[in-house]
Amino acid sequence: MKNLWTSIEWFPHKHANEVMIKADPNGIFVAEDTDSEDFANIGAYCVRPEYRGHGIGQSLWNTGMAHMGDRNIGLFAISDKMLAIYRDKHNFKHIANRQLVLMRGSFVPNKGLIDRIDGISLAVISEDNILDVIQYDRHVNEVSGFCFLLNTTSNATMIEPLYADNEQIAELLVNKCCQQLPQNRTQNVNYECWDTNNSAQEIGNKLGLIELKREKNAFTKKVMIGNMDKMFGLSSSLFFAS
Repeated sequence: MKNLWTSIEWFPHKHANEVMIKADPNGIFVAEDTDSEDFANIGAYCVRPEYRGHGIGQSLWNTGMAHMGDRNIGLFAISDKMLAIYRDKHNFKHIANRQLVLMRGSFVPNKGLIDRIDGISLAVISEDNILDVIQYDRHVNEVSGFCFLLNTTSNATMIEPLYADNEQIAELLVNKCCQQLPQNRTQNVNYECWDTNNSAQEIGNKLGLIELKREKNAFTKKVMIGNMDKMFGLSSSLFFAS
């Protein structure tokens, strides 16, 4: 809605959306372009080893695919064997010319990492600026980038997402974030990036991480293409269609 307002040169106060929604949650309407292609992504799919061979995986798969319907569906294949199954048996015939690079290791403070940039200041993401971050994610560049460090169920640290206008800002963000980690969270740091972004891979190397594997990206209707130059560490609900 903010983009629409800007296009007609109307500039209400910054939190107008939130105020109107709280005042009357059912009183705001938008017109949606239903001709645009819907997209779905299979984020995770697995069955515990002791329960395999009983049709559980197939049932989960069928239920998930039915839920996604006729959308263009994407996934990552953990091996060439699985890619062949997805492609030949499940119609994931559109293979991207990019791969997801998975890196892991212990964060090692590196004087070679960018530690400051003139004219760029860093801020902790809070309720005061989270809307600007969301708008950046949709390519309304009110900020220059953002980085999240997440704690996984295995107590590893995951760098995702890491978005920035350029590689220098991305490197500054992730370096400053990793410097704030307690010692027990620096030993198992995970990072994912596209192999088409050489700068993103170089950042992983500078952090002290090593490449574990690569995963191919496949789709049922067509390969989704976005602005990969700003994607240094995945993921985001919008990253395929940015």
